[in-house]
Amino acid sequence: QPCKFCSTSAPPRLAASAMAVVEGAAALGGGGTRLRAISLRRCTERWQDCQAHMERNLPPGLDFAMAEGCDGSQHRNLLTVDAEPEGGVSEVAVQAAEAAMGCRIYRGWPVCETEDVLRILAAGGEEDVAELSEVKAWERYRAWFSDWPRERAMAYMDFHCRHVTLGEIGAALSHWHLIQEACSDGVDWMVVFEDDARPLPEALPRLTEEIALLARHGFDWDLIYIRASLYSKAPEAPLDEVPGSSLFWARHRKVTDAYCLSRRGLARIAASGFSDSLIAFDEFLPALHSEHPRRDVMRLPCVERARGGDEGGFVGLSFGALVLSEVARVGSETNLSPCVLGDHGAELC
Repeated sequence: QPCKFCSTSAPPRLAASAMAVVEGAAALGGGGTRLRAISLRRCTERWQDCQAHMERNLPPGLDFAMAEGCDGSQHRNLLTVDAEPEGGVSEVAVQAAEAAMGCRIYRGWPVCETEDVLRILAAGGEEDVAELSEVKAWERYRAWFSDWPRERAMAYMDFHCRHVTLGEIGAALSHWHLIQEACSDGVDWMVVFEDDARPLPEALPRLTEEIALLARHGFDWDLIYIRASLYSKAPEAPLDEVPGSSLFWARHRKVTDAYCLSRRGLARIAASGFSDSLIAFDEFLPALHSEHPRRDVMRLPCVERARGGDEGGFVGLSFGALVLSEVARVGSETNLSPCVLGDHGAELC
């Protein structure tokens, strides 16, 4: 039986609109469109549920396929080699995991102790860091998150900022590999879903209508969020530059389950060197078009390159509060996987 997210068919107007854009791209001789949903083969039920939902709800004729993600858990055995007595993973073990997965992790991400706070304050360009007391250092660090609701910021700092997990590395590489492949193939735009995304029948038609509208007005863009949580307290501004558009200028968004990248966005990320200073993809993506509260992240070479500099900046857009995709509550394969750097925090120790 169809799941609660499914509908038997999309409204004819919306389905026709989606196909018109796809056919138009093909007629122009471009690379066309591509839709991929990332999942792990070993998570059979998640894979099958996601595939079934997509096949029921995406307009027919689109280039959709399930994409096997990079499974970081396959390398958990490496983290037990040369483990240090206090429970942390040794640098030798971290390098072994990097070599196996083909990347280099940004070592500066975890913030667990005061020394970590002082380190990232300096990396983020703060002055007089050496003169700060422990209390003042933490206050300055927390002030970086002033654009977020306090409860959300504190929970984020106490958990996500403390570690890099094997699952996060695998997930980031999964997105990275899809983007590299699409860029190499000359794809015009690509939609990426995570396997808990449940797009509504009108999601792709609405997206393609907006992409066609942007094209008619000659508006260049890089990213459109289909489903992601807004973390900024400040509201997103409407895209008034394109008459008739329902899009907004995206602010800092996370928990991204579905997004679309244009040919330019694909190229910018593919050329950024992301895998040389890897962080969670959910941290990387919003840093490209908005201000990441972690100022050290904003200074990463991959972020600076992808943002475009004098080339007009990386343009991120969203549908605002419009719900085009829901999420299946199937649990996280990334958050609670083994830590490569840092720890899961006091609650899980």
